[in-house]
Amino acid sequence: MNIIIINPYGPIPIPEEKWREYRCTIIGNYLSSIGHNVTWYTSSFSHHFKNQRSSGWKDIVINENFKITLVPTPGYKKNISFGRIYRDLVFSYKLYQSKLVNKPDLVIYSESPLTFGYAGYKIAKREKVPAIFDQMDLWPELMVNSFPNKIKGLINALFYPVYRNRKNIYQDLDGFISLSTPYLELPLSFASNLRSRPHAVIYNGIDVEEFRRNIKPDKGLLALLPDKKDNDIWFTFAGTLGPSYDILNLLEVVNTIEKLQVGNVKFLIAGDGPLRSNVEEFIKNSKSGIVKYLGKLEPESLSYLYSMSDVGLSIYTEISNVEMPDKFYDYTAAGIAILNSLKGEVGSIIEKETAGLNYEPGNKESLLKGIIYLVNNNDKRDEFAQNSNRIGLMFDKNYQIKKLGPLIDTVMEANRHAF
Repeated sequence: MNIIIINPYGPIPIPEEKWREYRCTIIGNYLSSIGHNVTWYTSSFSHHFKNQRSSGWKDIVINENFKITLVPTPGYKKNISFGRIYRDLVFSYKLYQSKLVNKPDLVIYSESPLTFGYAGYKIAKREKVPAIFDQMDLWPELMVNSFPNKIKGLINALFYPVYRNRKNIYQDLDGFISLSTPYLELPLSFASNLRSRPHAVIYNGIDVEEFRRNIKPDKGLLALLPDKKDNDIWFTFAGTLGPSYDILNLLEVVNTIEKLQVGNVKFLIAGDGPLRSNVEEFIKNSKSGIVKYLGKLEPESLSYLYSMSDVGLSIYTEISNVEMPDKFYDYTAAGIAILNSLKGEVGSIIEKETAGLNYEPGNKESLLKGIIYLVNNNDKRDEFAQNSNRIGLMFDKNYQIKKLGPLIDTVMEANRHAF
């Protein structure tokens, strides 16, 4: 079949954007590997790197059955901004107005409801083909949560037309997939028609065997890492140093740990973002040296870094609505204990599988208590690590993405005579 994927977000697999494999890339590679012709339409402006990839329409060939087409759009500087909304609107309008090279047999799309069904749903209706929505974020809930509590009611009211239109579209979808259970349960709660149509949770995951196979020392990373003694305990965070992460709370807690002289503990921080200056300032004023900033690492370096670590930090603030962070897949693939602040699905899995500890986001005492417990209880920390390693293969991307093939077959069979 000719399958088009529509999503203006995510890194694409080109040398200039070395990053973990994005969901649309995983889907495109899988569908093309089983014989479908796949085109992923995405934006010329990279949300992740905040730069333009091309000045106009551009095709990028990934393999003989999979290509990416860049749709020219404007850019923006801030994630929460009208510029971002405008970019999404331009993307949807231009794609809808364009002449598709090949008539699709199926549309798989993930777009903001703020575009009111353009381009994915509207293209599927125009071309009279089935549409499958991929729920990767809760919009507009994500935007509403960024506002102060006292005006969230007003913002929700302003988004009423968006909520209503989203419900109508979801009721009419032919299939539905999501990257976490809550991202599936919410649509099922207000779009009851979806319950009788093909739907599935397909976690992003990572290639666990490849991750574990690539645990090799990296010369650049080795030069940055401190020497690790037998009784040292490393807590590691790698990711965006932004306001959605509990970085400032972590630094306050580390300040207390320095004063208490808790064990032989080190905190390794990698990544970049607006809170980088806070991390560097803390290190500058610290005498103990228990915090080490590693800069922005290449993805290949993460396997070794996590293999050397004892605890992976999944630390988010209350404003985050992330359900299944990619960090969780990394930590379980590496088989290390997890200290987590997310209350959703990942928090439930960590508790159920005894793979680590959960703490209250932004709560200094809760985070401090969790760190001290993990430092002082070697046997329990080892148990967490063993369980983390055990469940790693449950979230292997190669296992997860294979759920999509049968779902598509069911969608196509159900619609064989519909159009």
